Amino acid sequence: MSDEKHCPRCCTFKALEDFGNNKNTNDGKARYCKPCKREYYNEWAEANPEKVREKSRRYDNANLDKIREYQRKYRESNKQPSSYIRARRVLDRATKNQQSLLKALDPEKMAELKRKLEQMNQR
Repeated sequence: MSDEKHCPRCCTFKALEDFGNNKNTNDGKARYCKPCKREYYNEWAEANPEKVREKSRRYDNANLDKIREYQRKYRESNKQPSSYIRARRVLDRATKNQQSLLKALDPEKMAELKRKLEQMNQR
């Protein structure tokens, strides 16, 4: 059996690893290569945002327990100090104008806040 396959979308021969699996085809591989498939899906998703949102909503509703368990495990393994969380919330809530206002009012405090955030992100 050949270790290459032709992708009709990009008109190139690629290694079989570049194709997804599809048990309904003779060779067990998808018709299009992974990059072409991804490009096609991204174009489709951009043209159909409401369908993407609906699909996401259906998945979230069907897998609520699984999602909550994943989030709980993530939070436990990636705990942040409360000072970091408060600082991040302040910066996230502040618009660009508010950030420049904060910087103008107290540039030392703003610089210290950013330094703390950078240090905590490096850990």
